Amino acid sequence: MEDIAESVVSKIEPEKFIQAWKYATKDSPHDFLLVDYKCNDVNYMLRKGFDKIIQFTDADTPELDE
Repeated sequence: MEDIAESVVSKIEPEKFIQAWKYATKDSPHDFLLVDYKCNDVNYMLRKGFDKIIQFTDADTPELDE
């Protein structure tokens, strides 16, 4: 996970990427983390599946922006 985090995402800290990855895939073996590289705003770049945006709270914990 660390190698992928460092090599794939340059706009997000590797630790936050790994947290988001674990958060996005924790509920089902079919869940996945999507990284939207076309999005210019880092706050909307990470998604659980295609439509649920993952954002970080003040405590640096990921949650869905619904």
